[in-house]
Amino acid sequence: MTDLEREMRACFDFFYNECSLSENGYGLIRDRWPGHPDMASIAGVGFGLAAYCIGAEYGYVSFSAVDERVRRTFETLEKLDRFKGFYRHFYNMNTGEPFRCEVSTIDTAILLLGVHTAGNYFGGEIRKSADKLEQSVEWSEFLRPDNIFHMAYDEKRGFFAKWDEYAEQLMMYVLAAASQSYHVGKEAYYAFTRTYGKYKDIEYIYTYNGSLFTHQYSQAFIDFKGRRDKNGTDWFINAVNATRAAKAFCIDDAVNHPTYNENCWGLTACDTPRGYVGNQGNPPCGGDGKAALSLGVVPPAGALGSLPFCPDDALKALDYYCSLQKATGKYGLCDAFSTEIDWYAENVICIDKGITLVQAANLKDGFVWKVFNDERIARALDELEIKRYND
Repeated sequence: MTDLEREMRACFDFFYNECSLSENGYGLIRDRWPGHPDMASIAGVGFGLAAYCIGAEYGYVSFSAVDERVRRTFETLEKLDRFKGFYRHFYNMNTGEPFRCEVSTIDTAILLLGVHTAGNYFGGEIRKSADKLEQSVEWSEFLRPDNIFHMAYDEKRGFFAKWDEYAEQLMMYVLAAASQSYHVGKEAYYAFTRTYGKYKDIEYIYTYNGSLFTHQYSQAFIDFKGRRDKNGTDWFINAVNATRAAKAFCIDDAVNHPTYNENCWGLTACDTPRGYVGNQGNPPCGGDGKAALSLGVVPPAGALGSLPFCPDDALKALDYYCSLQKATGKYGLCDAFSTEIDWYAENVICIDKGITLVQAANLKDGFVWKVFNDERIARALDELEIKRYND
Protein backbone atom coordinates (compact mmCIF):
# COMPACT_ATOMS: atom_id res chain seq x y z
CA MET A 1 0.00 0.00 0.00
CA THR A 2 1.36 3.42 -0.96
CA ASP A 3 1.55 6.42 1.35
CA LEU A 4 -1.34 7.96 -0.59
CA GLU A 5 -3.52 4.87 -0.21
CA ARG A 6 -2.79 4.69 3.51
CA GLU A 7 -3.63 8.35 4.03
CA MET A 8 -6.85 8.04 2.02
CA ARG A 9 -7.99 5.09 4.11
CA ALA A 10 -7.09 6.87 7.35
CA CYS A 11 -9.08 9.94 6.26
CA PHE A 12 -12.07 7.75 5.41
CA ASP A 13 -11.82 6.04 8.78
CA PHE A 14 -12.06 9.42 10.50
CA PHE A 15 -15.37 10.22 8.81
CA TYR A 16 -16.77 6.72 9.30
CA ASN A 17 -15.81 6.44 12.96
CA GLU A 18 -16.30 10.03 14.15
CA CYS A 19 -19.91 10.20 13.03
CA SER A 20 -22.79 10.52 15.44
CA LEU A 21 -25.15 7.57 15.62
CA SER A 22 -27.44 9.24 18.16
CA GLU A 23 -31.13 9.61 17.37
CA ASN A 24 -31.16 13.42 17.08
CA GLY A 25 -27.69 13.97 15.69
CA TYR A 26 -27.35 10.96 13.42
CA GLY A 27 -24.79 11.57 10.66
CA LEU A 28 -23.24 14.70 12.14
CA ILE A 29 -19.45 14.67 11.86
CA ARG A 30 -17.09 15.61 14.66
CA ASP A 31 -15.27 18.88 14.00
CA ARG A 32 -12.00 17.60 15.45
CA TRP A 33 -10.62 14.52 17.19
CA PRO A 34 -9.94 13.93 20.01
CA GLY A 35 -10.89 17.48 21.05
CA HIS A 36 -14.42 18.95 21.25
CA PRO A 37 -16.27 15.64 21.51
CA ASP A 38 -19.72 17.26 21.25
CA MET A 39 -19.10 19.71 18.39
CA ALA A 40 -20.04 18.81 14.82
CA SER A 41 -19.10 20.80 11.73
CA ILE A 42 -21.76 21.15 9.04
CA ALA A 43 -19.01 21.51 6.42
CA GLY A 44 -17.54 18.32 7.82
CA VAL A 45 -20.83 16.57 7.05
CA GLY A 46 -20.41 17.66 3.43
CA PHE A 47 -16.94 16.15 3.27
CA GLY A 48 -18.24 13.10 5.13
CA LEU A 49 -20.94 12.45 2.53
CA ALA A 50 -18.27 12.57 -0.18
CA ALA A 51 -16.10 10.27 1.94
CA TYR A 52 -18.87 7.66 2.07
CA CYS A 53 -19.06 7.66 -1.73
CA ILE A 54 -15.28 7.24 -1.91
CA GLY A 55 -15.37 4.45 0.66
CA ALA A 56 -18.05 2.53 -1.21
CA GLU A 57 -16.32 3.04 -4.57
CA TYR A 58 -12.90 1.88 -3.38
CA GLY A 59 -14.14 -0.96 -1.20
CA TYR A 60 -13.37 0.47 2.24
CA VAL A 61 -16.91 -0.38 3.34
CA SER A 62 -19.98 -2.00 1.81
CA PHE A 63 -22.32 0.03 -0.36
CA SER A 64 -25.29 -0.98 1.76
CA ALA A 65 -23.66 0.24 4.99
CA VAL A 66 -23.03 3.74 3.71
CA ASP A 67 -26.29 3.88 1.75
CA GLU A 68 -28.12 3.52 5.06
CA ARG A 69 -25.89 6.09 6.75
CA VAL A 70 -26.40 8.66 3.99
CA ARG A 71 -30.17 8.14 4.03
CA ARG A 72 -30.35 8.72 7.77
CA THR A 73 -27.95 11.66 7.60
CA PHE A 74 -30.30 13.34 5.13
CA GLU A 75 -33.18 12.81 7.56
CA THR A 76 -31.16 14.64 10.23
CA LEU A 77 -30.30 17.47 7.85
CA GLU A 78 -33.99 18.03 7.15
CA LYS A 79 -34.67 18.45 10.89
CA LEU A 80 -31.79 20.75 11.91
CA ASP A 81 -32.36 24.39 12.79
CA ARG A 82 -31.85 26.58 9.71
CA PHE A 83 -32.38 30.14 8.51
CA LYS A 84 -33.79 30.47 4.98
CA GLY A 85 -32.40 27.02 4.27
CA PHE A 86 -28.88 27.86 5.43
CA TYR A 87 -27.24 25.91 8.22
CA ARG A 88 -25.33 26.96 11.30
CA HIS A 89 -21.58 26.48 11.35
CA PHE A 90 -21.64 24.02 14.27
CA TYR A 91 -24.19 21.69 15.89
CA ASN A 92 -24.17 19.44 18.93
CA MET A 93 -23.22 15.92 17.87
CA ASN A 94 -25.67 14.24 20.22
CA THR A 95 -28.70 16.51 20.31
CA GLY A 96 -28.58 18.21 16.92
CA GLU A 97 -29.01 21.56 18.65
CA PRO A 98 -27.00 24.45 17.15
CA PHE A 99 -24.06 25.87 19.03
CA ARG A 100 -24.14 29.61 19.56
CA CYS A 101 -22.67 30.49 16.18
CA GLU A 102 -23.49 32.11 12.86
CA VAL A 103 -25.60 30.88 9.97
CA SER A 104 -22.85 30.34 7.38
CA THR A 105 -23.14 30.56 3.61
CA ILE A 106 -19.81 28.87 2.90
CA ASP A 107 -20.28 26.02 5.35
CA THR A 108 -23.76 25.41 3.94
CA ALA A 109 -22.26 25.40 0.44
CA ILE A 110 -19.63 22.81 1.40
CA LEU A 111 -22.41 20.68 2.88
CA LEU A 112 -24.35 20.95 -0.39
CA LEU A 113 -21.32 19.82 -2.37
CA GLY A 114 -21.40 16.59 -0.39
CA VAL A 115 -25.19 16.34 -0.60
CA HIS A 116 -25.09 16.67 -4.38
CA THR A 117 -22.27 14.14 -4.68
CA ALA A 118 -24.06 11.57 -2.53
CA GLY A 119 -27.34 12.15 -4.35
CA ASN A 120 -25.71 11.42 -7.67
CA TYR A 121 -23.73 8.42 -6.42
CA PHE A 122 -26.48 6.58 -4.54
CA GLY A 123 -29.45 7.69 -6.66
CA GLY A 124 -33.05 6.68 -6.02
CA GLU A 125 -34.65 8.05 -2.87
CA ILE A 126 -31.33 9.56 -1.78
CA ARG A 127 -31.24 11.61 -4.98
CA LYS A 128 -34.76 12.84 -4.27
CA SER A 129 -33.78 13.81 -0.72
CA ALA A 130 -30.68 15.58 -2.05
CA ASP A 131 -32.82 17.57 -4.47
CA LYS A 132 -35.11 18.62 -1.64
CA LEU A 133 -32.20 19.83 0.49
CA GLU A 134 -30.53 21.64 -2.42
CA GLN A 135 -33.71 23.40 -3.47
CA SER A 136 -34.48 24.56 0.09
CA VAL A 137 -31.46 26.90 0.30
CA GLU A 138 -32.61 30.45 -0.43
CA TRP A 139 -29.55 31.81 -2.24
CA SER A 140 -31.36 34.90 -3.49
CA GLU A 141 -32.17 35.92 0.10
CA PHE A 142 -28.46 36.24 0.93
CA LEU A 143 -27.68 38.44 -2.08
CA ARG A 144 -27.02 42.13 -1.48
CA PRO A 145 -28.30 44.83 -3.89
CA ASP A 146 -24.78 45.06 -5.37
CA ASN A 147 -24.94 41.31 -6.27
CA ILE A 148 -22.40 40.41 -3.58
CA PHE A 149 -23.31 37.52 -1.28
CA HIS A 150 -23.47 38.04 2.46
CA MET A 151 -21.14 35.70 4.35
CA ALA A 152 -23.30 35.05 7.37
CA TYR A 153 -26.29 35.87 9.54
CA ASP A 154 -27.05 35.86 13.24
CA GLU A 155 -29.90 37.10 15.36
CA LYS A 156 -27.98 40.03 16.88
CA ARG A 157 -26.27 41.45 13.80
CA GLY A 158 -28.54 40.31 11.03
CA PHE A 159 -26.62 39.78 7.79
CA PHE A 160 -22.92 40.54 8.11
CA ALA A 161 -19.64 40.37 6.17
CA LYS A 162 -19.54 39.86 2.42
CA TRP A 163 -17.87 37.81 -0.29
CA ASP A 164 -16.51 40.82 -2.13
CA GLU A 165 -13.16 39.28 -3.18
CA TYR A 166 -12.09 35.98 -4.68
CA ALA A 167 -11.78 33.17 -2.14
CA GLU A 168 -13.19 29.70 -1.55
CA GLN A 169 -16.74 30.82 -2.41
CA LEU A 170 -16.62 29.96 -6.14
CA MET A 171 -18.83 26.99 -5.32
CA MET A 172 -21.63 29.32 -4.21
CA TYR A 173 -22.10 30.86 -7.67
CA VAL A 174 -22.34 27.44 -9.31
CA LEU A 175 -24.74 26.07 -6.70
CA ALA A 176 -26.89 29.22 -6.84
CA ALA A 177 -27.00 29.13 -10.65
CA ALA A 178 -27.99 25.45 -10.48
CA SER A 179 -30.84 26.18 -8.06
CA GLN A 180 -34.31 26.14 -9.58
CA SER A 181 -36.13 27.53 -6.53
CA TYR A 182 -33.82 30.41 -5.51
CA HIS A 183 -31.78 30.92 -8.65
CA VAL A 184 -28.98 33.49 -8.78
CA GLY A 185 -27.42 34.16 -12.18
CA LYS A 186 -24.10 35.32 -13.53
CA GLU A 187 -24.40 38.89 -12.19
CA ALA A 188 -23.19 37.67 -8.79
CA TYR A 189 -20.30 35.66 -10.25
CA TYR A 190 -18.95 38.69 -12.11
CA ALA A 191 -19.52 41.12 -9.22
CA PHE A 192 -16.72 40.11 -6.84
CA THR A 193 -13.20 41.55 -7.12
CA ARG A 194 -10.38 39.66 -8.80
CA THR A 195 -6.92 40.95 -7.85
CA TYR A 196 -3.81 39.76 -9.66
CA GLY A 197 -0.46 39.53 -7.93
CA LYS A 198 2.90 37.84 -8.29
CA TYR A 199 5.24 35.77 -6.21
CA LYS A 200 8.52 36.01 -8.07
CA ASP A 201 7.46 35.33 -11.67
CA ILE A 202 4.32 33.36 -10.77
CA GLU A 203 1.21 35.45 -11.46
CA TYR A 204 -2.31 34.54 -10.32
CA ILE A 205 -5.50 35.92 -8.77
CA TYR A 206 -4.81 35.79 -5.06
CA THR A 207 -7.04 35.63 -2.01
CA TYR A 208 -7.04 37.98 0.96
CA ASN A 209 -5.44 35.61 3.46
CA GLY A 210 -3.13 33.76 1.07
CA SER A 211 -4.21 30.34 2.44
CA LEU A 212 -4.20 27.42 0.03
CA PHE A 213 -7.61 26.11 1.10
CA THR A 214 -9.19 29.14 -0.55
CA HIS A 215 -8.06 27.79 -3.93
CA GLN A 216 -8.94 24.17 -3.17
CA TYR A 217 -12.40 23.75 -1.68
CA SER A 218 -14.56 24.64 -4.67
CA GLN A 219 -12.33 22.77 -7.09
CA ALA A 220 -12.36 19.61 -5.00
CA PHE A 221 -15.90 19.06 -6.35
CA ILE A 222 -16.39 21.34 -9.37
CA ASP A 223 -14.14 20.45 -12.29
CA PHE A 224 -12.93 23.75 -13.72
CA LYS A 225 -10.11 22.13 -15.70
CA GLY A 226 -10.18 23.18 -19.36
CA ARG A 227 -12.73 25.94 -18.71
CA ARG A 228 -12.37 29.69 -18.96
CA ASP A 229 -14.85 32.44 -18.11
CA LYS A 230 -15.71 35.37 -20.33
CA ASN A 231 -12.92 37.43 -18.72
CA GLY A 232 -10.37 34.78 -19.64
CA THR A 233 -9.94 33.36 -16.12
CA ASP A 234 -9.03 29.68 -15.88
CA TRP A 235 -9.53 28.83 -12.21
CA PHE A 236 -7.73 25.50 -12.46
CA ILE A 237 -4.57 27.08 -13.84
CA ASN A 238 -4.95 29.82 -11.25
CA ALA A 239 -4.88 27.15 -8.51
CA VAL A 240 -1.84 25.53 -10.10
CA ASN A 241 -0.01 28.85 -9.96
CA ALA A 242 -1.14 29.54 -6.39
CA THR A 243 0.24 26.14 -5.39
CA ARG A 244 3.54 26.79 -7.16
CA ALA A 245 3.82 30.13 -5.38
CA ALA A 246 3.04 28.51 -2.03
CA LYS A 247 5.89 26.05 -2.46
CA ALA A 248 8.32 28.71 -3.68
CA PHE A 249 7.51 30.94 -0.71
CA CYS A 250 8.20 28.18 1.84
CA ILE A 251 11.53 27.38 0.20
CA ASP A 252 12.47 31.04 0.43
CA ASP A 253 11.13 31.46 3.97
CA ALA A 254 13.08 28.45 5.28
CA VAL A 255 15.75 30.91 6.38
CA ASN A 256 13.24 32.12 8.99
CA HIS A 257 11.45 28.81 9.61
CA PRO A 258 13.68 25.72 9.16
CA THR A 259 10.62 23.42 9.16
CA TYR A 260 10.04 24.50 5.57
CA ASN A 261 11.90 22.85 2.71
CA GLU A 262 11.27 21.79 -0.88
CA ASN A 263 9.16 18.86 0.35
CA CYS A 264 7.60 20.60 3.35
CA TRP A 265 5.40 23.47 2.22
CA GLY A 266 1.83 24.61 1.68
CA LEU A 267 0.49 27.13 4.19
CA THR A 268 -3.20 27.00 4.96
CA ALA A 269 -5.58 27.36 7.90
CA CYS A 270 -4.68 24.91 10.67
CA ASP A 271 -3.88 24.31 14.32
CA THR A 272 -0.73 26.00 15.62
CA PRO A 273 0.91 26.30 19.05
CA ARG A 274 -1.11 29.50 19.49
CA GLY A 275 -4.41 27.84 18.56
CA TYR A 276 -6.32 27.59 15.29
CA VAL A 277 -5.13 30.19 12.76
CA GLY A 278 -7.27 30.81 9.69
CA ASN A 279 -4.86 33.04 7.80
CA GLN A 280 -1.72 30.96 7.62
CA GLY A 281 -0.64 31.69 4.09
CA ASN A 282 1.82 33.35 1.79
CA PRO A 283 2.06 36.52 -0.25
CA PRO A 284 0.60 37.96 -2.36
CA CYS A 285 -2.30 38.64 -0.02
CA GLY A 286 -4.56 41.43 1.22
CA GLY A 287 -4.08 43.92 4.02
CA ASP A 288 -1.23 45.63 2.15
CA GLY A 289 0.51 42.28 1.97
CA LYS A 290 0.24 41.65 5.71
CA ALA A 291 -2.92 39.52 5.97
CA ALA A 292 -1.15 36.18 5.58
CA LEU A 293 0.89 34.70 8.43
CA SER A 294 3.88 32.40 8.07
CA LEU A 295 4.31 30.77 11.49
CA GLY A 296 6.72 27.97 10.68
CA VAL A 297 3.92 25.40 11.08
CA VAL A 298 3.13 23.10 8.15
CA PRO A 299 -0.34 21.56 7.71
CA PRO A 300 -0.16 18.47 5.46
CA ALA A 301 -3.56 19.41 4.00
CA GLY A 302 -1.96 22.44 2.37
CA ALA A 303 0.05 20.41 -0.12
CA LEU A 304 -2.32 17.43 -0.20
CA GLY A 305 -5.34 19.60 -0.97
CA SER A 306 -3.43 20.58 -4.12
CA LEU A 307 -2.76 17.02 -5.29
CA PRO A 308 -4.56 17.48 -8.65
CA PHE A 309 -2.86 20.85 -9.26
CA CYS A 310 0.80 19.92 -8.69
CA PRO A 311 0.79 16.13 -8.21
CA ASP A 312 4.53 15.46 -8.31
CA ASP A 313 5.31 18.13 -5.72
CA ALA A 314 2.39 17.13 -3.50
CA LEU A 315 3.27 13.43 -3.55
CA LYS A 316 6.87 14.18 -2.61
CA ALA A 317 5.55 16.26 0.27
CA LEU A 318 3.33 13.35 1.34
CA ASP A 319 6.30 10.98 1.37
CA TYR A 320 8.23 13.43 3.53
CA TYR A 321 5.36 13.91 5.98
CA CYS A 322 4.91 10.15 6.32
CA SER A 323 8.61 9.79 7.15
CA LEU A 324 8.05 11.83 10.32
CA GLN A 325 6.99 9.29 12.93
CA LYS A 326 5.49 11.90 15.26
CA ALA A 327 3.32 13.30 12.44
CA THR A 328 1.17 10.18 12.05
CA GLY A 329 -1.48 8.62 14.25
CA LYS A 330 -4.82 6.84 14.30
CA TYR A 331 -6.29 8.90 11.46
CA GLY A 332 -3.15 9.40 9.42
CA LEU A 333 -1.25 12.65 9.37
CA CYS A 334 -1.73 15.15 12.18
CA ASP A 335 -3.26 18.52 11.40
CA ALA A 336 0.05 20.42 11.48
CA PHE A 337 3.58 20.26 12.81
CA SER A 338 6.82 22.16 13.31
CA THR A 339 10.09 20.22 13.36
CA GLU A 340 11.83 23.44 14.40
CA ILE A 341 10.21 23.39 17.85
CA ASP A 342 9.32 19.66 17.87
CA TRP A 343 5.59 20.44 17.96
CA TYR A 344 2.91 18.15 16.49
CA ALA A 345 -0.79 18.97 16.66
CA GLU A 346 -2.76 16.77 19.03
CA ASN A 347 -5.93 16.91 16.92
CA VAL A 348 -7.00 16.10 13.42
CA ILE A 349 -9.62 18.43 11.90
CA CYS A 350 -12.47 17.18 9.73
CA ILE A 351 -12.21 19.72 6.92
CA ASP A 352 -8.47 19.07 6.54
CA LYS A 353 -9.04 15.32 6.41
CA GLY A 354 -11.86 15.99 3.95
CA ILE A 355 -9.94 18.09 1.46
CA THR A 356 -7.10 15.57 1.54
CA LEU A 357 -9.37 12.60 0.82
CA VAL A 358 -11.45 14.25 -1.89
CA GLN A 359 -8.45 15.64 -3.77
CA ALA A 360 -6.62 12.32 -3.48
CA ALA A 361 -9.63 10.62 -5.10
CA ASN A 362 -9.60 13.22 -7.85
CA LEU A 363 -5.91 12.59 -8.47
CA LYS A 364 -6.48 8.84 -8.49
CA ASP A 365 -9.18 8.75 -11.15
CA GLY A 366 -11.17 11.99 -11.04
CA PHE A 367 -13.81 10.19 -8.97
CA VAL A 368 -15.48 13.06 -7.12
CA TRP A 369 -15.34 15.33 -10.16
CA LYS A 370 -17.04 12.67 -12.27
CA VAL A 371 -19.80 11.99 -9.74
CA PHE A 372 -20.49 15.63 -8.87
CA ASN A 373 -20.44 17.24 -12.31
CA ASP A 374 -23.77 16.26 -13.81
CA GLU A 375 -25.89 18.04 -16.42
CA ARG A 376 -27.28 20.47 -13.85
CA ILE A 377 -23.80 21.66 -12.90
CA ALA A 378 -22.77 21.82 -16.56
CA ARG A 379 -25.75 24.08 -17.31
CA ALA A 380 -24.85 26.31 -14.35
CA LEU A 381 -21.28 26.66 -15.57
CA ASP A 382 -22.52 27.52 -19.04
CA GLU A 383 -24.86 30.13 -17.61
CA LEU A 384 -21.92 31.68 -15.76
CA GLU A 385 -20.07 31.63 -19.11
CA ILE A 386 -17.35 29.39 -17.70
CA LYS A 387 -16.94 27.42 -20.87
CA ARG A 388 -14.68 24.71 -22.26
CA TYR A 389 -11.82 25.61 -24.53
CA ASN A 390 -9.50 23.46 -26.62
CA ASP A 391 -6.24 25.41 -26.77
